Amino acid sequence: MIKFVIERLNSFLHGCNIVDPGQLTLSESTIDNVMFLFWEKGYYDTSISDLVAATGVNRARLYKSYGGKQGLFHVVLQRFRSKVIVDAVAPLSNPARGIEGLTKFFTQFTQCNTDTVASRGCVMLAVAASLPQHEPEAVRTMEELIHYLRSLIYKNIRWQQTEKKLDATLNAEMTADFLVGSVVGLMTLLRSAEDPHMLENHVKSITKYISSLPVNKAPSQNNLHLIS
Repeated sequence: MIKFVIERLNSFLHGCNIVDPGQLTLSESTIDNVMFLFWEKGYYDTSISDLVAATGVNRARLYKSYGGKQGLFHVVLQRFRSKVIVDAVAPLSNPARGIEGLTKFFTQFTQCNTDTVASRGCVMLAVAASLPQHEPEAVRTMEELIHYLRSLIYKNIRWQQTEKKLDATLNAEMTADFLVGSVVGLMTLLRSAEDPHMLENHVKSITKYISSLPVNKAPSQNNLHLIS
């Protein structure tokens, strides 16, 4: 399944060039290929020979430019921060999407288990879930993602309360924390490659919870204010 997803993703990749501090020029599509290679094989099982094949750059130059696998992985993390996170959280980027945006974000997880790649975001989330847990830069990147997600979900909920779509008594902080905790759980399921029905059922429970959030029963046009 993972190989199929990677093959389908090749159609999404494009070739704008970026330059790293080691003066070796790699295209964004090449860095994406390396990122998906780390996802497919795992950080520790990816060899320098694998990276040579993925980049088309000889072993000596890879070591000279990046110092080895870890240095190249850090370049992948930079790409992750600048592009992958944006793709993964796209449904949450506009708080005005409200419940629909929250639901769309979580349903991305189930799209990773279909026979077609319905969402690039689902694959980005799968990449995030596969980051090595003992690599300090990877841990820091995941922490950034979680904090960013929390802020987006919180803003979404507060916007809905400001627009009188959700009940003002709903604890926005507690709800945001619960949903972010659910993201962590889904990433764990995604990484473990267990029965996809378990993942799907978990997503259904989350979206059911989202749809059950208390709405404002008596919307008013008075005293509207902006979130500062």
